[in-house]
Amino acid sequence: MLDHNKYVEAPNPVPYQMIKDKGLTTMFMAGGISGTEDWQKYAAERILKTGHELFLINPRRDSGLEKTGPEAKVQIKWEYDQLGETDTILFWFPHQTVCPIALFELGSFLKKEQVKNYLMKLTCGEEYCSKRQVIYIGCDENYSRKFDLETQVALYDPSIEIQYTLDGLCDQITKSQSEYLKAKYNPEGK
Repeated sequence: MLDHNKYVEAPNPVPYQMIKDKGLTTMFMAGGISGTEDWQKYAAERILKTGHELFLINPRRDSGLEKTGPEAKVQIKWEYDQLGETDTILFWFPHQTVCPIALFELGSFLKKEQVKNYLMKLTCGEEYCSKRQVIYIGCDENYSRKFDLETQVALYDPSIEIQYTLDGLCDQITKSQSEYLKAKYNPEGK
């Protein structure tokens, strides 16, 4: 059972004030939905059981969704808004589908970050003077566009480590959050 104080599904409103008051980090769960297993619930349960200060935002609706029409437009806007607001984004590309929308969202994110980084360098010098969104990327070993994904991500930032299992992606997030919390609550490293 997922803790709804740390988890929300589309199209429900995200309680950003409560999240801020509790000092939680938000994470949007981007990736395949149509024609895939419900990987989001599995990943959410796995990540939240660690007790880290995360609030997960899941775009998958339990009831499903038509691909066009007013409700689909509400969904697209909801996802767009959350992707712009969240602190971190998890991208998972399962093997069952190409995930064209998730690829578009990832490309948009990488380009936006590239432009933002360039502008930061112009205004602040080499050191960044603004908070950056954190990104985690994974794809199934049999994902049909794995090569394209690896190549595009490496062109953007070769230090991004793509994971090839959902468990590996969850472990990467858990490890990263542990390191973040250690630095947050023990900045001297003692």
